[in-house]
Amino acid sequence: MIYSINFPSTDLQKEVLAEYESIKDKKKALLTRMSISAAQLTPNERNKIIQELSHYAQTDLICYREAKDAELIARQNKVWNPAIEWAAENLQFKLEITSGIMPIEQKIPHAAKLLEEFDNWRLIPLAQLITACGSFVLGLMVAKQAITPTEATACALLEYSYQQERWGLDDEEIDRQKEISTTMQAAAKFLTLLK
Repeated sequence: MIYSINFPSTDLQKEVLAEYESIKDKKKALLTRMSISAAQLTPNERNKIIQELSHYAQTDLICYREAKDAELIARQNKVWNPAIEWAAENLQFKLEITSGIMPIEQKIPHAAKLLEEFDNWRLIPLAQLITACGSFVLGLMVAKQAITPTEATACALLEYSYQQERWGLDDEEIDRQKEISTTMQAAAKFLTLLK
């Protein structure tokens, strides 16, 4: 399967083949899995992915702030407000910020159109970025190299990091955060290898 793929770049092909041959557990071969997904993506599947990712723009985590804890609110404002500003300037998103978890309706009908600009080989890693960190904006920022995957992961896990300082984290949460970080790094590397 992997040897028959028509890769869009030599750099990506070399990295994927090296990964495929060195990792026994293919579930952990993230570059390989993204390559297969991109190569086999049908128009219907592509449209479905775009629609699903567009929903993240409507419920972006950076828009939902703590209601009572002043210290956490301050951290969220410091870390997430620059992303809100970036989205306004670069994506023309007018994102509303709210306190608490009740969903609000964002007026950004062009989210899907932004995603349509990404070809299959770029849409698949972008989907990994957005779903891993739970943020349309942070995913786009990494894809456009406005921030690093490490910075985006820290932004996405801000609340959990805050809770860790106060109460600590269990092993399951630690493993979840490692998985998010690994996915973010792999997806960002995939996009870099396309150039």
